[in-house]
Amino acid sequence: MHGQHPIQIGTGRGQPRCQGVLPGILGGHIHHRRRIPSQLARPSKSKTDSGSATMSNHQGITPAQRSRRARIAAHASWANTTDRTARTRPATLAFLARFERQVDPDGRLTAEERHQRAHHARTAYMLDLAERSAKARRR
Repeated sequence: MHGQHPIQIGTGRGQPRCQGVLPGILGGHIHHRRRIPSQLARPSKSKTDSGSATMSNHQGITPAQRSRRARIAAHASWANTTDRTARTRPATLAFLARFERQVDPDGRLTAEERHQRAHHARTAYMLDLAERSAKARRR
């Protein structure tokens, strides 16, 4: 498509975290750039009688704006991810290892038995989350 560029994530010290253009979002292009130190030193704006939102001290944007910008960046990042499984694999393995440590803290079980018990522990955890979520929705 014309005028669209992928978001590039900076990897070295001093590089902007995101650079490039997000096309078509909110009716135009959003440019990500690094703030200079003088902009970071501005005093924060407090809530006034007119009801304006509190501005963050280090970026000069409201929490809602920061949240929207983070969501935009996250979706742009996932849009540029070709292998979703590879990207989430380290977190998935760490999550599963948690249950293996829970069911076999001393490492005495066979790998197969530890895996089966970890699977049940994970299922119990997920069912408990679902139960707490349903309870919260009923309130």
